[in-house]
Amino acid sequence: PVPIRAPSAVNEAIRRVAADTGATLVDGEAALARDARDGIAGHEQFLDYCHPTDRGHRVVATAGGRRDVRGR
Repeated sequence: PVPIRAPSAVNEAIRRVAADTGATLVDGEAALARDARDGIAGHEQFLDYCHPTDRGHRVVATAGGRRDVRGR
């Protein structure tokens, strides 16, 4: 079966790699949860099981603040 979003293990692996490599991490999972009314991202943030809506993209981009893609 297709997962209904990234499983926690996938998100933890992403966090671990970012920490190990010094990469800038924008925690999209946390940002989308904060934006959701009940703390669970849904139709306002996603078009389907994995593709963000315009709002979802804005939420994640805003969570990244003023940093550009090089982490500055």
